[in-house]
Amino acid sequence: NDVPLDTMIRALYIGYEVEKTPEEKVKELFDSYGPNSHGEQIYQDERVQTGIIMTLNTLGMTVEGINDGN
Repeated sequence: NDVPLDTMIRALYIGYEVEKTPEEKVKELFDSYGPNSHGEQIYQDERVQTGIIMTLNTLGMTVEGINDGN
């Protein structure tokens, strides 16, 4: 509702892309080092996932699906 009309028209005419949040970018990277939807490893290196978890914990950040306790 706060988007100016001219911006909305340009977005509809030209198109737009919503940027991912830093958390979404980290989750995408984390998932690329785990099994895909078919259970196959994309990159077979759990050490990268462990490093991502350690980094998030060190920075005091929580990312859903990585180090949120679920």
